[in-house]
Amino acid sequence: MGHFLEFLSLGLVSMCLLWKGVRCVHEEYTIHAPDTVSVQEGLCVIIPCNFMYDTNAASSGSPLYGYWYEEGKWTEERPAVATNNKMKPIEDYARGRFNLSEEVENGNCSLIIRDAKETDEKKYFFRMEKEPDAKFSYIRPKYVQPFVNVTKLENPKIQMPGNLRAGHQVNITCIAPESCALKRPHVSWKGLPDQVKTGTRVTQANNFKDHISVFSFIPSAADDGQELTCQVTYGEEGQDPLYRNETVYLNVSYAPQKLRINAEVIRSNTSLQNYTNHVRLTVEECDTVVLRCEMEGNPLPIVTWQKIPQSSRFNETLDDELRLTNVTMQDEGEYECQAQNTEGSASVTFRLYVTSRGAWSPTVINGVIVGLVVIGVIMLIVAAILMYKKSVTA
Repeated sequence: MGHFLEFLSLGLVSMCLLWKGVRCVHEEYTIHAPDTVSVQEGLCVIIPCNFMYDTNAASSGSPLYGYWYEEGKWTEERPAVATNNKMKPIEDYARGRFNLSEEVENGNCSLIIRDAKETDEKKYFFRMEKEPDAKFSYIRPKYVQPFVNVTKLENPKIQMPGNLRAGHQVNITCIAPESCALKRPHVSWKGLPDQVKTGTRVTQANNFKDHISVFSFIPSAADDGQELTCQVTYGEEGQDPLYRNETVYLNVSYAPQKLRINAEVIRSNTSLQNYTNHVRLTVEECDTVVLRCEMEGNPLPIVTWQKIPQSSRFNETLDDELRLTNVTMQDEGEYECQAQNTEGSASVTFRLYVTSRGAWSPTVINGVIVGLVVIGVIMLIVAAILMYKKSVTA
């Protein structure tokens, strides 16, 4: 029990209004404690408490005993929930979980409750005894009887700005309910970007303490959709620790990127071939060409198509798919896909060549030229071999 001293030693209080809601009387018997404390299930809480009694009614050589009881009428036979009197029976549900300060002799009546349960939610009162005649229960209407409010154990909460933007630094926070020092929360993160350091602090508002872990980082497009988990562990190994976690998915805004154009050629209602990430293509007149612009970006980019040079057959199109039906020579040219969102814009171009049906395309012509060159080389080699054999036989 010696390790409780660091947390329970609050010292004697000389002013009645040390805690909000305290009630006290200017008599020999006084007590200072909060009206209400709150704790989440499974955690621990301290009820800070100091008292005074009539020392003239007590022998200096007698031990001073303190007792905490459930609200109700005190009787000698009634078990306590916590006491420093080893001879006093303890309520079964409180044994090992409710502990009284070891500094009762110094007027410290603080009570610690560990592994709080829903059934612990009730009022409690303090009683002191010191022989021969200093025996008093602080239960009259003018004495405070602290109420323990037990709530469900909550998951931690991850807080971040509503909009994460690539290239802009941001702070992300995990907030967990603070517990007493015997079951203090330990926060860990999963899914953190590399080389990110975290910091922790404890804040208090409206008599509630929060344990806060914060980290800063500069998100990138690669972080969009990544899973981020804050896990809180209450207690140490060997103490039957509690675990709670919260998971979010990062929503990072970034400009359009990785643009590419895929093409499909349709002839006589039959798809001939799909071309992935091409920058140029040769088709015949009357073919149908479908150009699809693919990209990444958040929010979803708006796609605009433009033709260079402009054509009377083509109007600016707002769609990621451009369909050219029964192409003519006028459709030949450069097509630009422009993608834009709130974070920026990007573009990619595609060159379309159109040949007359039945005419040789540049690709075919190039193939014929290469073939003729190869045939010519072979014929020269054969001629050279024949001439060599002829000279040898001569």
